[in-house]
Amino acid sequence: MTSIRHRSDQTGENAVKILRAMEARQLQLWPRICSALLEDRYAALQLTKYLRRRMTALGVVPTAAHLEQYLRVYAADGAIHDAERYAAAIRRLGAQPEEASAVADRNNRANTFLVRSQPDTASAFEFLVGLTKKSTRQPFVPRRASTHPRHLLGKRSVDVHDWTSALSVAAHDTAVDAKNLIRLFTRARPTTAEFRPTAVTHTVLIRGLLLRREWELAYVYWTKLVRSGLPVDEHALAAGLQATVLSLRPAEAFTLLEMYAARTDTQLPSFYRLRQPLRVTAGTINLFMTSLHDILRPDLVFRLWDAMEKLYNVRPSPETLRIMLDAAQLPHLLDDSISGQIAHLALKNPFRHDPPPPASRGELVASLTAQAAAPYRSGIWHALPAAETAAHIFAQAVLGAPERLPIAALAPPAHAVRAHPESGSAVPKLRPVPLMLPLPEDILASDGRARFPELLSLREREWAAYIRLLGMTRRAPEIARALVWMRALKVQPREKDTRGGAGVLGRGERTATADCGDGGPRGG
Repeated sequence: MTSIRHRSDQTGENAVKILRAMEARQLQLWPRICSALLEDRYAALQLTKYLRRRMTALGVVPTAAHLEQYLRVYAADGAIHDAERYAAAIRRLGAQPEEASAVADRNNRANTFLVRSQPDTASAFEFLVGLTKKSTRQPFVPRRASTHPRHLLGKRSVDVHDWTSALSVAAHDTAVDAKNLIRLFTRARPTTAEFRPTAVTHTVLIRGLLLRREWELAYVYWTKLVRSGLPVDEHALAAGLQATVLSLRPAEAFTLLEMYAARTDTQLPSFYRLRQPLRVTAGTINLFMTSLHDILRPDLVFRLWDAMEKLYNVRPSPETLRIMLDAAQLPHLLDDSISGQIAHLALKNPFRHDPPPPASRGELVASLTAQAAAPYRSGIWHALPAAETAAHIFAQAVLGAPERLPIAALAPPAHAVRAHPESGSAVPKLRPVPLMLPLPEDILASDGRARFPELLSLREREWAAYIRLLGMTRRAPEIARALVWMRALKVQPREKDTRGGAGVLGRGERTATADCGDGGPRGG
């Protein structure tokens, strides 16, 4: 789990399943494996509980690092009583005199986790005030060089991390409105200690404002963070992208990403050496795409999907695919306009010539920024309606392995004998759309490998997004084909998705039945 490229909460659940299978087969679980799993930031509560039980059975005495991990997970889950128990265990750990600095640092981190575990804003700041009263200021000088952070004012019970944790509790507490959240940000400093907010503190505030749908305020405080001179990290950049896009500045957001992100060029200009380039992850791209979807710019989602690897060496994750599939539904509604109809009619022009692709990275960035600055025109993607291109990409993702190619030949249990009158798009068609889109010929890459190896194992939610897309564009035959693929890949569809697919199959399209492979016909 700790070595795969795209980790998530789902990988934590899968790790528990694997560990339980190992336990059932009486396979040995080495303590170092437990430690490696606990150190992963996606170690969810379920995984932590399981590892704690197994380590106890193996007779492994938890170290300070193990206790801190238990405390972090329980604090993030809001299990305050368990968090307090592990914090007390951390404080009881003994230490040699030369390790006093490490003990101080460990206890301070435990206090930070406890602040984060508080159930509401009042409890968090009350706990923080209590820590402030206990703060000690006796100078401490370690006897030898230490690799742990040195507390020049002595062992302190409160630091900027504690205050940021308390602000995080307030940011997630929707009972605190935007005005009071900003007041906490601007007025809490004098009562906690002499320290200035970090980039993380600003990021917590921006995320809290985004949660309250205060797009313009979030953008204002993002610009204040940039002007403060504080180093911007990946999380701050993601929050800044969200605030910039949701405040209806998508062109500025693309410029912002280009300014801070590490590029795929081998040689960075001197401008980029003034700050450490930030590694863009799939998580950052996902937040960016979601914001573009929210402001009804699916065309920019599609452009970002095509360009993210070339520009920033980011491959799509299953969540990226889901966001793209959701965005592909929007043109069905947005393209019922003059510009949208003209774009769709232009697809039928035999003399139409597509513009050449950008010849350089600079041209690609300029093209993206120019499109973001212009209003939305249509959802045409790769000279096809967006739903068709998205369906082709989905087929490349789920069938993109040599051993899966036979699945493409499986016949669906029902097929349409006429198209739905609204199939494909809200825009009138000059010719009727085909009953079922043909599968792309380039399912595999030119070397015979998978085009999207990261997407071979999709969850129910990605399949549900695909079925929603087919239902929105009235492509019932492809829903039946998707259900056949799910059965072949042993993916259990959600009941509501099955009901929705059956409803689309039964409305507006006549269907013929075929053998389902389970002993009998099933009507459409």
